[in-house]
Order: sequence, then structure tokens, then C-alpha cells
Amino acid sequence: LFKLEYYDVNGVRINNYNDIIATAQMEQHEGDNHIYLEVNELRFFESWIDGERVGEHNLISAEGTFDISDKEEDKREDNETEDNPDEDQETVINGTIVHFETESIDGITVEDYMHVYGTISGDTEGTWGLLREIEDVGPSANSTGDIFTVNVIHSQVWYNLTGAAGFFADDIGVGQYHNQTWDYQAKPIDWENRTIRYAWRTTGATPSEGEEYPERSPIQLEPQAPVSESELGNITIGRETGFAPEFLLPGDIVRLDHGDIFSLDIEATGLGEINRDGHIMPVTYWESIDTSNSEGSAYGSVINNGILAGLLGEVSRELILDNDFSNAVFTEYQTLERILSPSIVTAEENNLPEILDVSFREIILQNDAGNKAHLEITVEDLDWNIQYVNARLSLGEDVLDNLELNDRGLDGDLAIQDDIWTIPVIWDSSSHGELTVDVEVSDLFGVITETWSLNVSNRAPILIESSLNKTQSSRLTTVGISAKASDANGVAGVFVDLRLNGGDLFELTKDLDSWNGVFVIPNTVVPGNLVIPLLLEDSDGAQTIVDGPSLLITNDGPILSNAQMSPEKIIAPKLGEMSEEFYTISVSAEDSDGINAVQIKFHELLPADEGETWKLMFDDGTNGDLKAGDGVYTISFQARHIPAGFVEIELRGVDVYGQVTIIKHNIIIESENTNIGSDPSQGIIELLSNPVVIFSLLFALVGIVAIVVIFLKKNGVSFGNFGED
Repeated sequence: LFKLEYYDVNGVRINNYNDIIATAQMEQHEGDNHIYLEVNELRFFESWIDGERVGEHNLISAEGTFDISDKEEDKREDNETEDNPDEDQETVINGTIVHFETESIDGITVEDYMHVYGTISGDTEGTWGLLREIEDVGPSANSTGDIFTVNVIHSQVWYNLTGAAGFFADDIGVGQYHNQTWDYQAKPIDWENRTIRYAWRTTGATPSEGEEYPERSPIQLEPQAPVSESELGNITIGRETGFAPEFLLPGDIVRLDHGDIFSLDIEATGLGEINRDGHIMPVTYWESIDTSNSEGSAYGSVINNGILAGLLGEVSRELILDNDFSNAVFTEYQTLERILSPSIVTAEENNLPEILDVSFREIILQNDAGNKAHLEITVEDLDWNIQYVNARLSLGEDVLDNLELNDRGLDGDLAIQDDIWTIPVIWDSSSHGELTVDVEVSDLFGVITETWSLNVSNRAPILIESSLNKTQSSRLTTVGISAKASDANGVAGVFVDLRLNGGDLFELTKDLDSWNGVFVIPNTVVPGNLVIPLLLEDSDGAQTIVDGPSLLITNDGPILSNAQMSPEKIIAPKLGEMSEEFYTISVSAEDSDGINAVQIKFHELLPADEGETWKLMFDDGTNGDLKAGDGVYTISFQARHIPAGFVEIELRGVDVYGQVTIIKHNIIIESENTNIGSDPSQGIIELLSNPVVIFSLLFALVGIVAIVVIFLKKNGVSFGNFGED
């Protein structure tokens, strides 16, 4: 199913409607390669009105299989060897596409799924698989801390190879390989750089893990509206034109050669009748003649009697455009449906119109010029000779008179000659309630009038201005607010409504022409910019919730505490070796928003630059963690040789909104040949047994005694003859 509809006015695209619903199958063979794909659902839909996209739905759902042979002959010029110049390497990849589906609705990605698995044979042997799915949906922060709603797309790729050659051996190697990625992707399909965070974990021959926050992501873009242009590109199909008899009779041959592009030769073949507009009309049937000067083919009928003689009853055309790049076939069918003028109905044959419905397209019309509604009156006329449709609206003393509706696609009318007559209406008065609609419809021979009842709704107050006493605040704090509103019937109340955010309804107090008060930010609010919702109510009970001022909700990072290592100290291994013992470092982490990750940077405890990257700690009962899900995050490691002393490590907690807390912790390092740490008394004895240490202590003691004696003698203390010789 394919539907294309567009409407341009003065070079401006007013309406644009594209809809494709299809299924498809594709099978391709090329050498040893084979691909089969079956698309179960295919949908491309977009609808635009006045430059605004009002609907969008894209869907692809497929499954299939493929066999790909990657055969690499040795390079004839550079890589060919004398011993085996014809040696080839070949790897065959067989795959089954279990399911592939991607979908967006109204510009938002709602599905992204792929499941593929298969085997590898030839110079490389093994199995492989791929799984991609939306694992979670929720808020996440980008590199600058701004919060966006994202799809967390979890992708897994795995190989289990029992033998590998060529590029497999270089990149993956024999054994098991498992790569997981988490793509935090903004949901709008029109944005660019949609990935705001990317994390990965790889196990196999070259394990790695980490995360990135791409800069300038996302780039927020608006959908690009279609512009006025020919949907067929540069192809222009003109109508065949030329002189023809007023009354075409069988045997007449006519050449239509006055067109700029195409010519057509036709021959009248017979007489007949057609039923159009409730009347039997005599026609002459004709068809095209295949001549060297004619292009395309056509057939149809033309009225051959009365005031409508020469009017086409129906026509079917086919035109083939053949060039070096493509072969296109264009077909067109036209039929006579209504005869508006001249009238072919007499007064005796005439049927009066019938009013089927009177309503507002927008359902409601608001008082106080609250909205513009379109009054639509559906009229059925069997003879299609309506002259006008007028309406009069009244509510009490308020009247809208002499309203002339149209069915010509003007002033808000959606379609030409669809029997729905339209006019836009604005109700400026403050009155509301039952609206009387007097309708008058006239055709060529009569007039009918009817009275219908609709309703004018009471428009809720409008917000004039609002402000806060601060620009940012944390959760569970009090914020002051001031607002002004207006309403034709009087404003009865203004409230801060945080009930949908997990908070309460806070009533403001009127002070002259403004409403003032305070509210408390609930703890359930998502950090970032919060638009304060205001509930406005007028004296007749009409209510509405509008967007008030914006407030930046700040966020505190996770609380990290009780960092410790077991055993408490590291015994440094020999130079060039790693410790035989595994040490565990743990830390407690808590955050009311939830913990996204706890990480550690070991610095000098690990060799080379390995200690300068953030490594993930665990709360799942693995890697030294004692109990899963208890909020204590742990990692197990082996230490390299490092001199005695202490090393400072860093611990980092990240909450679900990307807020970070970093703390530092000292790790004590002891040499392998000292026991002071484990047996202090034995260590001191061994230290004092060293002769160098003994002589040093004695020398220091004698010096201290001499200094004391000299000081006392200068202050008049007598020691007899001590110290004079």
C-alpha cells in the first residue's frame, strides 16, 4: 500500500502525507555468497500540516539467513611466496537472523532489537552470535551534566573459536571472546550525536572495560519539514491536446499533437452509455492508435450529445519513460464524478439538501477568545448543486451572524468537494454554555433551515507571569514563588501542583494582583531543570495546569564510607613480581537516586599505566564481594613491588544521573623482610641487635649528657671538679 498526498500554495508546502505499508523478500546470490531476507512488516509514515509534523511511524521487522565466504588469495605481487604461490585462505560465515526490528513513533525510538547467531568454518572454526536490545529507559546525564531521557541499548557479541587464521587470529585469537556495550542513546530520531554515554566490557584474549561521555552530545535538532517540489523530480507529464470534432462518432481518427511534449493518435470505436451524477449520458468510446508518432497508450469515452458534448466521461493513460538509467511506467485514470456547472438537473428532478451533522472539528469552542475552532457542517445533496451554506451562532445577547462556509479547501476547509462545509470561529465573549447554531443551506431550487445546539466551554485562566526567589535548589528544600493570572470570570485560585512529581498541592495567597506562596521540592524529583506546574482555577470552576518558571534541581553524589582493605597491609613482593596473595578493597556506597557504578583507581599498586584507569567494583558476590546487593562494593587484585610506605588510591561513586563523588584512601606497604607489622617486639629486638645501631645510640647519648652539663654550669650549678679536666 502506497499513499502520497501533498498540497502546495504559492510555492509553500501546506500539507504532506506519505504512507507506505509493505512486506518484502530479497534473495541474492553472488558466487559463494548467499543472502535471504524476509521483511514481515515495513512501514514508513509521515504527515505534515503547515510545516509541523503531526504524525510519524517507521517500522522494519525482518528475519533471514546468509552465507558469506571470505576468500583471500595471497597478493600476487607483494605477498606471493615461492614455496606456495597459489595458497588461499577461506573462511565461511553462516548466520541466521532470528529477528531484526527497529521502530519509531512520533519521532521517538521505541524499539531497537537484533538477534543473530551462526557458525564459522574453513581456516577459522567456531560459533558466534550477536544480541542487541533496549535494556532500560530512563534519565541519564551527558558530558556536561544535562539530563536526557535515553534508551540504554545493550549489545553483546561473542565468539567461541577452536581454530583461527587470517584476520580472526590477529584480532580475536583462539578461545572465547565476549564483548558487551551499553549505548545510552537519546530517543528523538531527528537528533544527531544521540549517544551521550558509552560503556563496554570485553573478556577474552585482550580484556578491557571502561566508559566514555562523547562531547557535544546530543545535538538537538528539529524535524526538517518537506519543501514544495515535484514529487517526480524533473519529470513533467503534459496533457495531449489538439482539435477534435464537437461530436465524436465511430470511425473518426484524431491526432492530438498540440502538446509541448507528447502526441497521441486516437480512433472512435463505438457508441454507448454511462451513468454519471445520477443521469444516463450517451458517449463515444475511443482508444489510441499505435503509430510511430504516438507516445504511450490510452482509452476512454467522451459525451457525444447535449450541452456536455466533448466532456470526457473517463480516460485511462499509460506512459513509458525509457532511458539509459531506468525504465518507468506512469499510469493515470480519470472519471467524471460530479457535474457542477452547467446544471443538468431540472426543478422536478431536484432533491433538497440534507444536513447530516454540525460540530466543531476541535470538539470544543472556548470563551474569551480561548481558541480558534472550525465549524463544520456536513451536507448531503444527491444533485450536487448546493449554492451556499450559512450559519448564525448565538448565546444570550452574544451573536455571530452571516457566517458563510465553504467546501473549496479554503479558510481551514480540509478537502475540496467532500460535502463538509467549513469556517473558522473565535468566541470573544466571556459567556459560556449552550450555543444555538442556525443553519441555512440553499441549492438551485430551494432552501432548508435547521437549528442545532453546540457548547461554548469556559476557558480556564491564563498565566501572565511567574517567578521564583531562587534559580536553583536541592530536593526537600522550600522555594518561594509569585504568579499573576487573568480570566474574564475572575481567578479563584493559583496552586503549585507537584502531585505528579511525588509532591503535594501548595495553595498560593492573593496579594493585590499577584499570588504568592512557598512549596517544598519532593525527593522524587529528577535532578536538572524542573518546570514548576501551576494549577489555575477561575470562579466558574474551570481549571488548567500550565508551565510556570524553571528551577534547577541540584544533585549530590553518592555517599562513600568505610573504605578498607583485607588484609590491612600489603607485603611488597620482590621486584618484577606480583604478590601471591590476593587483596580485596571494599567501600560502602549509597544514594537515594540509585548507584550506577562504583570504581577504583589503583595508581602505583598496579604495573605500568594499568593503575591510572578507573576499574569497576562489584556488588554481585564476585571478585571478592562477600554478599550481593548489600551496598558494599569490592574488588580483588594482586599488588606489584613497591617500596615500603603508603600509596594513595581513589574511589569513585556515580549515581544514575551521572553525579560523581570521589574519596581517597591510603594503603600501607611493608617490605617483605621486616616483621614490625606482624610482631612489634621481635622487630625491635632485631633492630637493637645491630652493632651500628648500638654505637649510634651511645654516641648520641654522650653528646646529650655533655650539652646538659655545660648548660647547668653556665647557670651556676656546681659539679665539683667534674668536667674541668
